[in-house]
Amino acid sequence: MSDLLARVEEARKRSAWRCAAARCDKGWAAAESFVAANSDMRIKSATTSLIDTYPPIVIGEIGMRVEKTPIAGGEAQIQLTVICRAGRLAQACPTAQLRLYNAFPEYLKSAAP
Repeated sequence: MSDLLARVEEARKRSAWRCAAARCDKGWAAAESFVAANSDMRIKSATTSLIDTYPPIVIGEIGMRVEKTPIAGGEAQIQLTVICRAGRLAQACPTAQLRLYNAFPEYLKSAAP
């Protein structure tokens, strides 16, 4: 289990997506689409810097949070956080998190080449 958790943390770090200008706008729109399509929870808030779902209530449900943070040189970083209600299904959460963290940057890349 600890190996799986380490892989999830590494995938979370790799899922951060850097972009600039128009590419960031397309990536941000794609991030909202990704959350809507892959979260069990509805989007509670979507602003120019934060996409946030309602928190998961039922064990095994997935919620998400995406933040866009300005970085040097006029670029920004888009970072996904996958929130899972674990309960007794402790292994189900890291498996889902790993899948989503790995899919996120590819999804943004295809939307904003």
